Amino acid sequence: MSRKNRELSEQWASRIKAQRASGQTQKEWCKQEGLSQNTMQWWIKRLGMQAKSAKPVAKDAGVFTQVVPIAEPISPPKESQCGGD
Repeated sequence: MSRKNRELSEQWASRIKAQRASGQTQKEWCKQEGLSQNTMQWWIKRLGMQAKSAKPVAKDAGVFTQVVPIAEPISPPKESQCGGD
């Protein structure tokens, strides 16, 4: 990576962090700073700084949990003795 590209990457990484810390939306922050929101989104993708999923994940997600049945197995029904054989 050239020095110029490295400097731009560092500059945009700093801007992205500042926007996130501001509590403002990207749209609001970019307007205030006179920057293009599309350009900011491009840099977020380029730098791999996409926001983490807002959906919470269980701390032990992916860990195997053994399931042990506690009920007795159901026996097949007995043949009916209806009728007069």
